[in-house]
Amino acid sequence: MRDSWVKIKLGDISSLQGGSQPPKNTFIYEPSDGYIRLLQIRDFKSDDKAVYIPIDKKNKICKEEDILIGRYGASVGKICTGKAGAYNVALMKATSDERLTRKYYLYYLKSELFQKKLISVSARGAQNGFNKEGIYNFEVPVPPIEEQKEIVEILDKAFESIDKAKANIEKNIENAKELFKSKLNQIFSQTGDDWKEHALNDVCQKITQGPNPKLRNDIPSENNFILKTKDFYNHKIYYQKCDRISDSLIKEWERFTLEEDDFIIGLVGVGSIGKSNLFKNQKGKKFIFTRATGLIRTNKELLNPQFLRFFFLSGLGISMINKGIGGTTGQLVIKTSYLKSLKINIPKSIDIQNKIIEEINTVDNHIQSLLLIYEEELKNLEELKKSIHLKAFNGELTNKNKAA
Repeated sequence: MRDSWVKIKLGDISSLQGGSQPPKNTFIYEPSDGYIRLLQIRDFKSDDKAVYIPIDKKNKICKEEDILIGRYGASVGKICTGKAGAYNVALMKATSDERLTRKYYLYYLKSELFQKKLISVSARGAQNGFNKEGIYNFEVPVPPIEEQKEIVEILDKAFESIDKAKANIEKNIENAKELFKSKLNQIFSQTGDDWKEHALNDVCQKITQGPNPKLRNDIPSENNFILKTKDFYNHKIYYQKCDRISDSLIKEWERFTLEEDDFIIGLVGVGSIGKSNLFKNQKGKKFIFTRATGLIRTNKELLNPQFLRFFFLSGLGISMINKGIGGTTGQLVIKTSYLKSLKINIPKSIDIQNKIIEEINTVDNHIQSLLLIYEEELKNLEELKKSIHLKAFNGELTNKNKAA
């Protein structure tokens, strides 16, 4: 930090005020006279679930230019601004005095200098949160106002360039994913003499829904697990996240034990329906699956399970799944009877299926390599952003410091 800077305690340079939590029975969901917008952390992402409450002197009010800090759980340290209303108890308003420009203060609150200390304090607090007394003694580096403005200008330009670079990489990621989808759609849209339509049930040994086991207080085994739809996403199964269950429970539901290359698919719930993957044996471990999940065990002489997996990742497969969704808005489902009756075109020969799988895997491996590169580039840009941010509050960016 430069000699011309001073360190001032956050509580001495900033006013901190927690929000209030009105009862839910006062909520309405359309603007109305005598009501004000209740601002919750989710509202800074979207206005889809806007809530309004009666205007009351107990409300804690913020303006669009005010800065709010997330106080609890996963949102601890989230910095919100740009909306006016009455903010709730999960937010704290932070208002600096004239010794800090608003934008410099905003950058400070977003910096690791503040965020790391905040996370440390929050981890010790109730409900993984903090109160204003817990952050009063944080030291804020305060340069002269003109230097604050210079720092803000440097950060604005640097972060704009970094954000543009990140946007280009994210576009490349989407393009790579679209290339894979395009390859799948090209393959599964074709028909010919060497392809034949089958009801899925005719080329499978088993299509069934999982049980609804009641978890007991039995001691869970190190080798027995229950696979839930939350455990497979992004086309991967996260075996290490599966809950352990007892020997007695695995024995009771043994007929639902998963085998190598069983195809599993989500059958229940928004966001879970259609999620799918192939189960791979885990050495010495047993897995069962739940009622929210369907199992398709193919006859491997007729249908390679990997071929089936790729089919359900294609546009045609996704469309078929979507057509089978029923139930109510609160509980969307796909029935196994629908899966059994699905008619899909598959090559008559396993050899042809295997060649297609090899072709898709070649494309997929290339794309996965690209995605790893892109993810690494994004990580490097984020690290660069953090580094510049930290240098700013150490006094290493301004021309005044360079001149010294």
